[in-house]
Amino acid sequence: MQNDKIRALNHREQAREKLPVFYGSRDNFLHGFKEVLNNAVDEILNNFPNGQIDIILHDDLKTITISDTGRGLPIADKDVNNIPYYELLFTTLFAGGKFEETDHIDSGVNGVGMCILNYTSSIFQVYSCNKNKKYYIDYENGGNLKTPLTFIEDTEKHGTTITFKLDEEIYTNTVYTYERIRETIDKTSMVSPNITITLSYNNKDIFHYDSLEHYFNTHCNKNIIEPFAFNNKTYEEKDGEKTQVEVVFSCSDEDDLLQECMLNGNNLIEKSTIYEGIINGIKIFVNKYCKENNLYSKKEKPISNNDVENAVTFCCKIMSNRVEFQSQTKFSTQKKLYKEVTQKYIQEMLEVHSIEKQEDFIRMVNQILICKRAYEKSAKTIQATKKKLSQKVDGLGGRVDGLIDCKYHNEESELFISEGKSALGSVILARNPNTQAGYAIRGKVLSCLKASYQKIFSNDVVVDLIRTLGCGVEVKSKYNKELNSFNIDNLRYGRIVISTDSDWDGMSIQVLLLTMFHKLMPELIKQGKIYISQTPRYVIKNKNDKYYAFTDDEKENIISKLEGKTSINYLKGLGELDSIDMYNTALDPNNRQMIRVTIGNVEEMVKKFEIWMGTDVAKRKEFIQNHLHEYINDEE
Repeated sequence: MQNDKIRALNHREQAREKLPVFYGSRDNFLHGFKEVLNNAVDEILNNFPNGQIDIILHDDLKTITISDTGRGLPIADKDVNNIPYYELLFTTLFAGGKFEETDHIDSGVNGVGMCILNYTSSIFQVYSCNKNKKYYIDYENGGNLKTPLTFIEDTEKHGTTITFKLDEEIYTNTVYTYERIRETIDKTSMVSPNITITLSYNNKDIFHYDSLEHYFNTHCNKNIIEPFAFNNKTYEEKDGEKTQVEVVFSCSDEDDLLQECMLNGNNLIEKSTIYEGIINGIKIFVNKYCKENNLYSKKEKPISNNDVENAVTFCCKIMSNRVEFQSQTKFSTQKKLYKEVTQKYIQEMLEVHSIEKQEDFIRMVNQILICKRAYEKSAKTIQATKKKLSQKVDGLGGRVDGLIDCKYHNEESELFISEGKSALGSVILARNPNTQAGYAIRGKVLSCLKASYQKIFSNDVVVDLIRTLGCGVEVKSKYNKELNSFNIDNLRYGRIVISTDSDWDGMSIQVLLLTMFHKLMPELIKQGKIYISQTPRYVIKNKNDKYYAFTDDEKENIISKLEGKTSINYLKGLGELDSIDMYNTALDPNNRQMIRVTIGNVEEMVKKFEIWMGTDVAKRKEFIQNHLHEYINDEE
């Protein structure tokens, strides 16, 4: 039966019970910190030419203190109805001093940020130095007043200090990390050149960028052309609305492109009308240039938004005196004006730069064309790859050459990857056909470290392995976004076991396979699904007993303890193991030896692999000089 009772939530209940309405999710534990930080920026920039913000991340990683040199929150004042400002600021939703239309640039205008934070914190303490007076007020357990407003002393200082600790009953997580806090501060510093911010946690870090170009060059130093640093420009509407735009952008061939939009100090982590305006502005201008200069081949399609997105890297800063966000989380904006303004701004700036920096401009156009044509070429590969990967392994039409499958596929099933059919034969003879499968690699394994995705997905061994595993790939390439279909729930085996000979060739195959997993399916490594089988180098027989030695030292130790006639069989490869020895040493869950691969193992391996097989000759030479002795066998 439906409840006929209707009740209204008070401000505290609204904040605590309906937190997702304001913060988007109870997972969004960073938002309160951003609100206080952005308010500190506003308090400085709207009152002083410059200032300082000091942040302390306390040892518990749950408590944060933010101090600014702004005017100081006027918590001792009262409104026309004699209501104290501290009540309006900290315990009243939709109350604040940012509702009037002015030329001030504020990070938010809803008047809910600090109120929500107070109601959802177990600790909320405020010191304010305003009008030569210092005051203190303290709340606990979700906005319950602990220490009433208290006058501390007369002072010539100005500014606000807020300390808070989130309520564990409200958020799914209340533990900050240094990296997340640092990243948030860094992006705020991007648009606050007149403010220096410090972060204290173990050490003290200082954040300050002289300009948007300074930030861009610090974070994006792999550009193909010199960055285009456009001066800020203000667009004013008839009703007094002002939008100030500034953009720095360049071209890059990296997969992970820096593309950041900041609106009134808030990082728009979701694509917005500002993003659309930048991309659309570049597309329109470059298309016009290409057509006028006959840069398109016959029947070639014009440049699309996607082509521009895959080629350019940029930072955009917009300051608006009538800011609009899509929601209180401030992850995006859908205001149409921002798209119109940024699109116009980009086209105006490119018109100037196409003349003043003609050489760099032409290189930018060529890079966009290169990305466009590479994407069109990769699209054909993607379609062919999709067709291959969509074929089910089960059934005659979807058979994978070299795969001897097991009957059941679940967490208990295992796939043994061997180097060739000879080694696979030993596995198949000894396996449990219900839960153990084998796959024989045919030919040389592709090195996926530096190979293009087009080359990777044209390789039969790689594609067959992906099909066999069934979980898809985690592709992060700008040319192969459509293949990012990874779902670990579709993995057909609980363990993937690399089972190669214990010689240099076998180890090389291990490295190549691990590199492939690291590049295409790193989640399998993170979740501990990848193993390396350990098979014996020697089989030692003494009377009716049999021993297995995995190293020379282990062999000598076993022999020293035996008496009578002893035979030692050196195994050149897995193919020389009979089915009994294979089962005892590699397949029997109760006795076998296997190494579980961790993400740390692979990351360290990839670092070394990049040195040996990368293009940095000087780095490789230095590594060889310092570490060659580690790879030389003194016995030979």
